[in-house]
Amino acid sequence: MLAAETNATEQCDKRIVKDRQIGDGFSNLIGDCAELRALKLRIDRIKNIVSPILILGETGTGKEVIAKCLHELSSRKCEPFCAVNCSAIPENLLESELFGHKKGAFTDAKTDKKGLFETLGAGTLLLDEIGDMPISLQAKLLRVLQDRVYTPLGSNVPLLLRAGILCATHRNLILEVHENRFREDLLFRINVIVLNAPPLRSRGEDLPILVKHFLQIFNKLYNRNITYPDALLIKEMQDYQWPGNIRELKNAIERAVLLAPDDKLERNDLFFYMQNQRSPIVTLAESSAPKPRESTVDLTKPMNEAKLLFERAYLLHHLESGHGNISDASRTMGRYRADVYRMLEKHGLNAQYFRGPAGA
Repeated sequence: MLAAETNATEQCDKRIVKDRQIGDGFSNLIGDCAELRALKLRIDRIKNIVSPILILGETGTGKEVIAKCLHELSSRKCEPFCAVNCSAIPENLLESELFGHKKGAFTDAKTDKKGLFETLGAGTLLLDEIGDMPISLQAKLLRVLQDRVYTPLGSNVPLLLRAGILCATHRNLILEVHENRFREDLLFRINVIVLNAPPLRSRGEDLPILVKHFLQIFNKLYNRNITYPDALLIKEMQDYQWPGNIRELKNAIERAVLLAPDDKLERNDLFFYMQNQRSPIVTLAESSAPKPRESTVDLTKPMNEAKLLFERAYLLHHLESGHGNISDASRTMGRYRADVYRMLEKHGLNAQYFRGPAGA
């Protein structure tokens, strides 16, 4: 799981060193939509900060890719990078994996073991799916992030944490706090800087670029020559919601390259599990669901303008409902307070106007 530090150094030595421009180091963060461009600029600005960085996004949106971009762009780039899935390792093993242990610290501890906090040195550690970390371990992680020291299990000698810590989750941590599944003090500590990985359904203009990229990879890997889809199929792919995001798209392209009977990519090669449906955007759940209420937003406007109008109306609704209380608005919207403040600034609104006389 963890590459040796010597290998990381050798790989780094082979790179061509040049003046870093915005865009260098983003080779795996593919796309050029407005959301992705803004994300790249933000990554470039914060790449060398010491504070923890929280990466939010749905499953399959590329949170680990963002973490690797941060590592590759930072001053830590010649040091190791490691991602640990907090939901995939049992609690007792996860603590040992991170902190390390001394011989005899627990029943099966027959030798000393260095944890990732130590073996990574000055590298980067991604705590993936931190929202699933056991709450008892969250308290210990909070102390590490606050003091930048840790103590291996069975030891009384504290060690200095040199590694940079990144966190990622698909969960709404505010709701997790309210359900007592995540510590509020840890949330405050890790969300100093927040990056949002946009879902694929909001990146329609990037989909053709991603399709071309994955086709090149899998054509080469499987020695195929599958051609780029026609415009109708690309449009259908853009209309599909991709609940699994980029991971689902990548898997669909790989499967199609493997199974396509000839060199042309067909709809059934991509959406074989939906062959009896009119369009992949229709699911069984949706077909029996009531038709959603029409939006009050003017649907004849350009999409970006309509999105802004909806966002403003949505914000106004929650401010009015909560009488200008930012904490209430952030909770009902499922967003961080900082996000609500940014939206207020973006739309030129003042929460005080909704609080009544004397700030009531």
